[in-house]
Amino acid sequence: MGEDRLRTVAKWFKEELDKNGYSFQDAIARAASQVGFGSMTYWEPWIPELPVEVQGAHTRIDFIFTNPSGSVYLVCECKRSNPALSNWCFAQTWFKSSNSLFGKVYAESITDVGQGVLRSQIKEFASAENLYQIAVEVKSEQKGDSESDGRGQIEKAATQVCRHLNGLVNFLYTHTVLMRGRQQAAFVPVILTTANLWTTEIDLSSADIQSGKLNLEELPVHEAESLWYQYHQSPGLKHSCPVNYTAEKIDDILFYESVRPIAVVTPRGLERFLQSRMWR
Repeated sequence: MGEDRLRTVAKWFKEELDKNGYSFQDAIARAASQVGFGSMTYWEPWIPELPVEVQGAHTRIDFIFTNPSGSVYLVCECKRSNPALSNWCFAQTWFKSSNSLFGKVYAESITDVGQGVLRSQIKEFASAENLYQIAVEVKSEQKGDSESDGRGQIEKAATQVCRHLNGLVNFLYTHTVLMRGRQQAAFVPVILTTANLWTTEIDLSSADIQSGKLNLEELPVHEAESLWYQYHQSPGLKHSCPVNYTAEKIDDILFYESVRPIAVVTPRGLERFLQSRMWR
């Protein structure tokens, strides 16, 4: 009876660790710390489960990685997808902004503008071809997990990683000693997921205006290992650090204050993402 009870508890314990993403979080953190060890693109684990606050909301960041110079922080949110909705699909919108940041990867940053005075601004990294504005979950052939999120997984993960990002900006702005000796630190939001990523380059504006449907028998899609999702964060997620930019046009206000490119990365795409040329 004792051994049967032990096996039962062990089984349930393992199921809970897996369902709640603890196993995935530790496995992906370990894998990331081993990519490019000793090279210029090596990422060091900075600290796990860092408590931060933004707009009165408290949260803990899954884990953070920083490059050897400490100039870039990858703010990571691990998301084990619901098996029944494990296909995450991304498309591009017909709307194009006149803002120069529309087709680029950029990040929130803290900059020392002189004499230890810190301000928030935008740091550009590179132009991006795999940048999408529309994201939906699509059902798979796998059995669902009743305790995992249903529809809205992407939205929930994007909201959480932006809350982490802005909370970290507040944290470093408050603890100025951590910025000592550095002029700038950039913060990149990253969702690490077990989901399958799919993209389409189809022009959605080609849809039939009467039915609202695309006149296609089959949508052209491609599988991706990683991509960038251009997410519009709400004011309730924004940090309170003073800014070092002036926005006078609606496009500039939108991109400087709200739009944040989020890296969405699968385990298969982890190494390529971490060793991307943009980080050099």
